[in-house]
Amino acid sequence: SSKPLSARDCLFLGKHALNKGYYDKAIEWFEAALERASDEEDASASRDEIEPFLKSAIKVHDDVLETRGPRGLDWQTKWVPVDEELASKHKYREVSNQRFQPKLYQQQSEEEEREHFSRLCRGQRLRPVEVETSLVCRLVAHTHGRLHNHGYFTLMPLLLEEMSLDPYIVVFHDFLTAHQTDAIIERAKPKLATSRHRGPDGDFITSMIRTSKNAWLRESDEADDLLVNLTKKIEMTTRLHALRLSAGEDYQVANYGIGGLYVTHTDHLMMNPDPSVYTAWERFMGDRFATFMVY
Repeated sequence: SSKPLSARDCLFLGKHALNKGYYDKAIEWFEAALERASDEEDASASRDEIEPFLKSAIKVHDDVLETRGPRGLDWQTKWVPVDEELASKHKYREVSNQRFQPKLYQQQSEEEEREHFSRLCRGQRLRPVEVETSLVCRLVAHTHGRLHNHGYFTLMPLLLEEMSLDPYIVVFHDFLTAHQTDAIIERAKPKLATSRHRGPDGDFITSMIRTSKNAWLRESDEADDLLVNLTKKIEMTTRLHALRLSAGEDYQVANYGIGGLYVTHTDHLMMNPDPSVYTAWERFMGDRFATFMVY
């Protein structure tokens, strides 16, 4: 929706972020709420209501940063305290003077990953200009090279936007119709459950690393050909086998809601060199090597 967020909306998001441990984002949302409250003719939330939340968030933020550091599995803060007296400490002055330099095409630490992730989510461009300008958008009627040449695309060209050449990542705009998207969402709604991810011991757990709900849909469980036709189109587009049972997983439909996220991670799962730690089904399926996502 193009409707701007109200002061009440920003206040709600700030509370949500605070409860989830995103103390840096909570402060930003409360500050945005104050700004919106000043701009609205009939304020949806008053400054008197918002300011106590902002003060509380700043105090909690600085306390957590001082005692626990800027990042953890269930919290995150800015790198420097909001309180000016605390921020004047030597350890924070050093952080303030450090200039961010993108670390691209090489191994990153967890902290570096988070920093790059946050900047990308804010819309910052981290790659050199020469890399950005080499990317193109085009209509693909007859696909060659990386994609499969199929007559289907003569009638229904792909709207391709390159996002990266190495690794090769593209966006296909309008890959599904609005009707198809709505139908998939409706089928997934009754099956939505709290998302899980693999923990340190290999078992699936829930945590702040992934805050969403998801559902799984399988072509063979559906009464019509909606998912089958979608899978066929993915096959034609990527030139990868997708319909075979061993070719891929079921469709995963995720709902992140307000403030939901999945922290930076790789999609491949089988990182242990000992095959005996995996089930017979996992060994039969093999590991993930490509991901096709629809938004």
